[in-house]
Amino acid sequence: MNQAPKSDISRDTAEVIVLRPRGTYNDVVFDERYRMVRLKGVVRLSDSIAEVGELRGAWGGNGEPFQAVVFTLLPTLPGCMVRGQVEGAVEGRTAEGARYALVLSAIGDTGTPPQEELATKVLGAAVALLGWRSSTEVRWLEKRAALELLREGRERLASDRARRRVVRHGAAWRAQPGERGRDGSDYADPHSWAERMVSSLPTRFERYVADELLDEERILFFVERPPFHPPGPRWGVFQRRRLPDGLLIVTDRQLLFLVDALPPGATMTNWGYIARTTAVERVQGAGVKAEPDRAVLHVQVEAQSGSEHLTILFPPECKDPLLEVESLLRRFVSPEGATVRRIYADEEEAGYKDTAEASSRAGSQVRLDGGELAIRGSKDEVRLNAASISTVEFKHSLVGCRLKFFCPQGRQLVDTSIPFEYPESPQFLAVYRRLRWLLGRPLAAETAVIHAARTILPQTGAPTLRP
Repeated sequence: MNQAPKSDISRDTAEVIVLRPRGTYNDVVFDERYRMVRLKGVVRLSDSIAEVGELRGAWGGNGEPFQAVVFTLLPTLPGCMVRGQVEGAVEGRTAEGARYALVLSAIGDTGTPPQEELATKVLGAAVALLGWRSSTEVRWLEKRAALELLREGRERLASDRARRRVVRHGAAWRAQPGERGRDGSDYADPHSWAERMVSSLPTRFERYVADELLDEERILFFVERPPFHPPGPRWGVFQRRRLPDGLLIVTDRQLLFLVDALPPGATMTNWGYIARTTAVERVQGAGVKAEPDRAVLHVQVEAQSGSEHLTILFPPECKDPLLEVESLLRRFVSPEGATVRRIYADEEEAGYKDTAEASSRAGSQVRLDGGELAIRGSKDEVRLNAASISTVEFKHSLVGCRLKFFCPQGRQLVDTSIPFEYPESPQFLAVYRRLRWLLGRPLAAETAVIHAARTILPQTGAPTLRP
């Protein structure tokens, strides 16, 4: 939700984003192929007394947008924004507490009934309109009380935004003071500082992170990337597409970059995400290049057949947190190239050795057996080894999903992709998670080092090595 214009703060007007229009409306979707809005069909609903939606720029007491009812004679559609004048509010009381919805009339529309008739109509239909429980007790609040609710909601949103600007990225490399583990150690338990701050991210990114991270993973650092125009000629600013919202995460297992599946402003709905990931064991170098109009994170990722140079663009104000990411990634790299890799527990390793496979309705199939990956398309079959894969990309979106593997071959980066539909995503996500775990396994050249670590550490009683 965007913040309301400053000129509205002291006035009795607000903007409503319509979610359920009154009567019949056209259902439109964004066609990714043609980059245009396409008519999907016509939705016929029973006639209602008003449009139902949520306020723009104000939050209710539960941390969610205010519900709103707006009266207008003009046709609308889901996602349409209507500016209205506050006429009153509805209070609904249940055993769990009170809920509120503001009632507005569209500015310039003469279809709003008089105050007494308006209150009677809204009270009679409030429960059905707003989706409240049938046992909810509703009462009408006059305009003065409604404006006070609006003011509190705007202040609540402004306070939350100020908090998010301060807490936007954080590290958990060292435990915070006062935190002790169950065994009395000084390690943070059960969650690191950065993990606790994930709740400050937009809700959709919290869901993306839940999809991508393994249960035993620990977040070390994250940086949020706002949408911005990539650098280029000034005269071409309108031709350059804005890069979508992104989130860069470093965990104790992987480097992960998440972006929205569709560019900003393309639709009124978030359709999903695209994730690009590699194991921290594959990182062989990291650097940040800061310029006046951008900050670029360069990461060198190693595979059996070569190296991939991964480049991620950020706006210039992200320079400082990116330098923290650079420092963090370099701790996983040994100057001599002989870093002792992760020592996996036997039960964990056994859980990921099972065969995993997924297939789509179109006939594509992927099978992961040990470290071997077999990808079968409609015509041919491709076989890959996990050691030859540098990064993996997973697109999880309503407009189409895909699983893509990147393999460096000399100076070239070859990618192999398998598409599938959104309902088929759970089985492909299982293959993706298992492959991601395999990327952290040692390459052939490091097997001797790992074997030495397994035999030496139990004898010497040395602590587990961490970056």
